[in-house]
Amino acid sequence: NLTSSLIGNPLWNPTGGKVNGALAFNGSTDAVTVPNASMLNPASAFTVAAWVNPSASMTDFRAVLVKNYSYFLYGSVSGYCGSGAVLGGFDNFTVCSPAPLAANTWTHIALTYNGTTLTLYRNGVLAASAPASGVVSANTGTLQLGASQFGENFPGSLDDVRFYNRG
Repeated sequence: NLTSSLIGNPLWNPTGGKVNGALAFNGSTDAVTVPNASMLNPASAFTVAAWVNPSASMTDFRAVLVKNYSYFLYGSVSGYCGSGAVLGGFDNFTVCSPAPLAANTWTHIALTYNGTTLTLYRNGVLAASAPASGVVSANTGTLQLGASQFGENFPGSLDDVRFYNRG
């Protein structure tokens, strides 16, 4: 229920999503920006999740959602934990699933933090977990979907993006 703004021209496809309609991002200029709100600054636990459908194989950094310098979920990274790996985390804690996402295939990815453990799921199956502790850094930055502040744009569609303030 937060107001968001579109950057570039992500295309709304009312019938092309996994759950409902989906936004299709071009991988270079498209993004959705959600202004900062207290509900987007979890203190000790959170879950972020999305259905993702990359339009091409990815091997470099491609952001699904990023709350600038607080928490993030990437559909692909390069060199950090394997080319094409799914990466999620907050502050200085990260966890990754080394298998790349399949192009033109819907995959559900979710990242949870419960105060002691950071966990990454793919299609409801545990993909990776790691010990993590501390308070998630709150900030006044925006939440971006399909991109990051570093231009790491996602090529493909996102559907049913969710945020919860519990692990």
